[in-house]
Amino acid sequence: MLEIAPRGTGQEDVRDKPVDYAALGIPEYWRFDEAGEFHRTRLAGDRLTQGRYEPIPVETVEEGILQGYSAVLNLFIRWENGQLKWHDPATGEHIPTFEQERGGRIAAEAQRGVAEARRDAAEAERDAALARVQELEAERE
Repeated sequence: MLEIAPRGTGQEDVRDKPVDYAALGIPEYWRFDEAGEFHRTRLAGDRLTQGRYEPIPVETVEEGILQGYSAVLNLFIRWENGQLKWHDPATGEHIPTFEQERGGRIAAEAQRGVAEARRDAAEAERDAALARVQELEAERE
């Protein structure tokens, strides 16, 4: 479970919801608060252990970057300069969002289209040159 801090529910997110989530058996409860004003921290996580939530260690990776490990998701959850991000623990690489992935795919398709247009133009030039060579050879004979 990931809670994005809405105005006015900070106390409920920290005091009441964990009790309800624990009763439902939700194994991890993460809270993200961009400003740190509602949950008293920008990133916090708790892991359900014997019916109670225990804090998940959140470390400062560097200035402006907090990170905790989600065993349920097998990834690092990061607060990075005001944004929530996910990182692969095996590689440390950022896992792109759907929008980032789609944007990259659209850009790649556009590049492929440009390359195909250039190839088509080069083939047309080649075909025109071959035709001109054949014309000149025919005139010469």
